Amino acid sequence: MNAPGTVTESFEVAGTPDSFDQFKTTFDIPTPAFETWKSEYGFQPNPMVTMPQVPVPNQTSQAQLIANARATTPPAVEQVLQGEMPNALQFGGLQLPTFQQLQALTPDERTAMNTRLMTEFNVPLSDVAFQTERQFSAPSVDRNKDLARFRGYAV
Repeated sequence: MNAPGTVTESFEVAGTPDSFDQFKTTFDIPTPAFETWKSEYGFQPNPMVTMPQVPVPNQTSQAQLIANARATTPPAVEQVLQGEMPNALQFGGLQLPTFQQLQALTPDERTAMNTRLMTEFNVPLSDVAFQTERQFSAPSVDRNKDLARFRGYAV
């Protein structure tokens, strides 16, 4: 007698195959080889899997990267890379603005001036402001020490 709450059933299936080979023969599903499957079914194009045709930009060589970097390097960086002390910024015929002139610019005017300086002189406005402060402010002891160290003097 079974314990309460348990169910035991036993049944027998007629014609149960004795081996896996007999089991496979009961189904009529052919398993084609890859060559047969490829020729009969093949890979159907599917828009979910097909790679889009994305334009690939031209390859840039290391020589082109170096040429672009040299063309856009500020003059002071070039001078430092050559082992020289960087000169004061020069803008051709443009006068270096004073600190008061730079402070009088609105944010939009600063953006416009930065764009023009980058376009014409390859120098950002931040560098111009730094040079203005450096040129028109009183010389500092730290600056003199830095220059002396750069020139190789013991300080």
